[in-house]
Amino acid sequence: MEKNKPGRVTCLRPLRKARTSTLLLIMICGLAPRAFAGPYDSAGQRATDWLAVNMVPADKTWGSELDLKYLVAAEVALGLASWNRRSYEYYAALTWLSNLSPANVDFVSRRVLALGPGGQNVDRDIDFLSAVQSLNLDAPGNGGLGLNAGYQGSPLDTALALQAYTQAAATADVSASITALKNAQLTGSDKGWVIGQETSSDPIITAQVLIALMPYRGSDPTLVTPIANGLAALNAKVGTSSATVKKALSALANFRDTASSSQAATLLGNLVATQGADGSWGGDVQATAVTLRA
Repeated sequence: MEKNKPGRVTCLRPLRKARTSTLLLIMICGLAPRAFAGPYDSAGQRATDWLAVNMVPADKTWGSELDLKYLVAAEVALGLASWNRRSYEYYAALTWLSNLSPANVDFVSRRVLALGPGGQNVDRDIDFLSAVQSLNLDAPGNGGLGLNAGYQGSPLDTALALQAYTQAAATADVSASITALKNAQLTGSDKGWVIGQETSSDPIITAQVLIALMPYRGSDPTLVTPIANGLAALNAKVGTSSATVKKALSALANFRDTASSSQAATLLGNLVATQGADGSWGGDVQATAVTLRA
């Protein structure tokens, strides 16, 4: 048996055991997770701890505003999953989300995104999104998804639904959503995406659209220019002085574009520097959860 050399971890010590045991040991040693002290590890750990401590015991969710609880619970589930924090609090968020039946595209899409990594069945939610998509295809000049069937398509609802389709590997008509998002992009010097009928792009909407479109860039070359223009619009509006959620989503979109993004690294460095002593960002559950994803 070869002796250990400096810098080498040898996992083959019990060679007297049966061949199958040795092979199993090799596999375990080869796949065992290693701990790295990355630049974001401490910040991420503190943030997940803060989210866990601040769960409301009464209903096993976060926050006090009823109309925001669904959004926040979905973001917390996504944030904890992104750090593999499969704790009691994580499963409490999944249970709370599973027990509700939201009737709008925004919340249904977020539920798919939150429940998917936990292995939950989301077929019913995908069917709902597909039904809304089908109805909107019959509306002249529409094609995207709005808040519900019969609503004018919006970039945010369409982007969230497309993200849900992607995560669930759904066979829905994603081409209609992609086309709707391309058509909704501004065409002036600001080539981002808007809220409602605004004429200036919104960074949060733009980031969500970019995150939705990027997985399809390889199969649809017509997306290269819209994505590049959208990133330029996003980066022109988001800097280190921007709101936490904007910085986090912008960093996430830039990293999805390229893992070596200097813009994303700058934003994440600023987020680490501005994290509160308690582990949160401004005591805001949503901002903290979204930052974890980045």
